[in-house]
Amino acid sequence: MSVPADPPPITIPPPPAVRWAGWGVLAQAVGVVVLAVVTLVSGLAAGPEGGSPVGRTLAQTGYYLVVAVLMAAAASGILRGRRWGRTPCLVLEVVLVFIGVWLIAPSGQYVWGPLVLVSGLIIAGLLLSPPANAWISRFPLPFDPTPPPAGPTR
Repeated sequence: MSVPADPPPITIPPPPAVRWAGWGVLAQAVGVVVLAVVTLVSGLAAGPEGGSPVGRTLAQTGYYLVVAVLMAAAASGILRGRRWGRTPCLVLEVVLVFIGVWLIAPSGQYVWGPLVLVSGLIIAGLLLSPPANAWISRFPLPFDPTPPPAGPTR
């Protein structure tokens, strides 16, 4: 008796608002890669006597790179029309809003703080817009026993 193969994942082309949000998250991931490079170069240029230890610099750079890869994966998910990418992108944008507030208030970063805050708010707004909600509601529920609706899904 052969085991039936899993059906292919359901893909529904995203509306423009979701595509813009996906490209925005991808741009944020590129920004995190730039931050990782700047952290690495400045940490290694300062040396252990002028700043943080080399191990800490490498660990921080590695952390930023892992975060950037995860951001790019979530952005790729929503750009390819997969429902799973929306939630990680929304969580990321909420975190970025809080980081933006922290950069403004206690840190006094009056350029980077508003940029991070506004980008988080705009992308979250795009992911929660009526077209995005209509798009996500077209997917079948994750554990629904009924088959998905007929029509193009790939």
